[in-house]
Amino acid sequence: MHRLRQVSGVDLQLVAYKGGQPLLTDLMGNQIGAGISVVSDYLVQHRAGRVRIIATGSPKRSALAPDIPTLVESGYPDLYGVSSIGFFVRGGTPQPLVAQLSMEITDVLRTPDVRTRLLEMGAEPVGGTPEEFRRLVLSERSRWAPVAKAANVRVE
Repeated sequence: MHRLRQVSGVDLQLVAYKGGQPLLTDLMGNQIGAGISVVSDYLVQHRAGRVRIIATGSPKRSALAPDIPTLVESGYPDLYGVSSIGFFVRGGTPQPLVAQLSMEITDVLRTPDVRTRLLEMGAEPVGGTPEEFRRLVLSERSRWAPVAKAANVRVE
């Protein structure tokens, strides 16, 4: 939301929430006018007409809601986020074990049941090598560090 405020020039009052459900409750109760959270948390209410999802913050349209445009498509080319879940191991873990774990995790992500369930939750399973994930983490960290600093965000 801070990044949206930066790029749009709109003066927004930012309120931190402890999760998507409290935010949704306040949004539906007209306590707040807008919010940002995970699309999958809001689809049921969106489809029922109780809230309106006006854009997603991902680089491309969500498989769960292909009818909803992205912020990029809405005129904000630098306003997107990549949310990822990864598996980490302790530093010094032998490379053959890391490679084996990576391969097995990628295989599991490709199974139809796991893939379907993750897609239903709004996650698009990708898989990949440990080095690809490392590059993604470092890239996102360097991309968002200035935004976090400007927003005075601290890790707790």
